[in-house]
Amino acid sequence: FITAFYTFRLICLSFFGRSRVDETRREHVHESPLVMIVPLAVLAVASLLGGFIGLPGRLGLIQRFLEPVFTPANEILGIHEHSLGALDYGLMVLSLLVAMAGIVLAWLMYVRRTDLPVVVGRKLRPAYQVVYNKFYVDEFYAATVVRLAVDGSRWVWHNFDERVIDGAAHGLAWLWQHAGEGLRPLQTGRVQNYLLAMFIGLCVIAAVVVLL
Repeated sequence: FITAFYTFRLICLSFFGRSRVDETRREHVHESPLVMIVPLAVLAVASLLGGFIGLPGRLGLIQRFLEPVFTPANEILGIHEHSLGALDYGLMVLSLLVAMAGIVLAWLMYVRRTDLPVVVGRKLRPAYQVVYNKFYVDEFYAATVVRLAVDGSRWVWHNFDERVIDGAAHGLAWLWQHAGEGLRPLQTGRVQNYLLAMFIGLCVIAAVVVLL
């Protein structure tokens, strides 16, 4: 019912009633070329008639073609060929009647009585708002999943990325900067200081060799 109603609501709004295309765009509207019309026509015919192939099963239109697929499965499930009986036809007729009810309702509301959607929306305002807002699924999703994802990402960014990742990078930079500042006095550029450092180093090495 719902699928039939919304499908024909779309059809009624698109192809019936007053055009809602503004004048600036109407002049650019043109028929599609055959390369698009022919495939669409084939799909339209298949969508209208293709669903009736093999229905009802008692007609046996394609049962032999699909017999290698369905026969073993039916034997496993214990389904017999004529176990459904009139139920097959009854369900088919019931489905068509329910779909036709949705189609007729869409035609009445969007072709015959275009004021009905407004009237129904005013009289059933709470229900209309719930349906119009798609049962607030988007709002619920935004308040739960999206909000949790955003808050979780913000927490990870603030506590892990800034403090751990950035802290490690900045800490290493700070360490090497201060280490360089501490070693800077040793690099005076004077040969005398370098010779003195070499002499002290040789003395230390000689003392170690002698003592060991």
